[in-house]
Amino acid sequence: MIRFASLVLSALLATGAAARAQILPTDTVVECSGAFETVSNETEIVSTFRQNVVATGTNLKLTCDFLRIVALQQKGQTKALGQYGYFKSLVATGHVRIVQGDREATCGRAEIFPGEDKIVLTENPVVRSTDDQYTASGPRMVLYRGRRQAVIEGSPEERVRITLPPLRDLGFEKNETPAPAAPPARPSSTAPEKSAARTHLVSPGETFLALARRYGVSYSALLAANPGLDPDRIRPGQTLRLPAGPRTHLVTRGETLFGIARRYGVEPARIRAANRLTDDRVKIGQTLVIPAR
Repeated sequence: MIRFASLVLSALLATGAAARAQILPTDTVVECSGAFETVSNETEIVSTFRQNVVATGTNLKLTCDFLRIVALQQKGQTKALGQYGYFKSLVATGHVRIVQGDREATCGRAEIFPGEDKIVLTENPVVRSTDDQYTASGPRMVLYRGRRQAVIEGSPEERVRITLPPLRDLGFEKNETPAPAAPPARPSSTAPEKSAARTHLVSPGETFLALARRYGVSYSALLAANPGLDPDRIRPGQTLRLPAGPRTHLVTRGETLFGIARRYGVEPARIRAANRLTDDRVKIGQTLVIPAR
């Protein structure tokens, strides 16, 4: 384990002026399971970390397969492990994941330029809020510090995509009165329910298929739990019964284990245990079993 005073954190958070003035935040720890190498000369220090790289610091966690850091050396240093002045560039590649505060970024390659106060994300970059309020993706992203500005560059082949929360008022007038809720189904006198059934109150814009995907159940199972219902004519205010049994979730682009756990109201550790996951990584197209609350 190698310790650096503000190694990755300065590159991501400090402005160029602050870095030059050597205003250092809390120390950052960088770990890797492969080789660490540092090469220094009179002006620069180049450090590389290989395999399962994890960098943690103040309000920051970065994971990747390979990390390369170039820093300007303090004058007069001749030691193999020289003293860092300010950082020139940082490049992370391979399964890059950066979590900072309420934001998360994933990509194949991240280039940080502290002197220019910008970060460049390429190779399928995705930036999202951990509360699932927004998701942004595109072929290339440039994030500027201090200006609260982000530029996502699209192309005819790869379009920019922004996902925001649903618009609750979309599709009906404000003065329109929603249809009354359907009365809850009564339990059979010959086969009383052993426990309270789960239900969902339909909101404007929701569809039967979308609700089945949301709760991790099949279309036919949800239809069977609501006999006599026309799935093409559900209305706001209507109550649907949710089928019992284990739920599943199909991972889509930009989703994380923590966001999925929050959606279903269960602990991330329980989802990891139910699916025998060794870490928090999930893949697009992966089907997860969601344990009961």
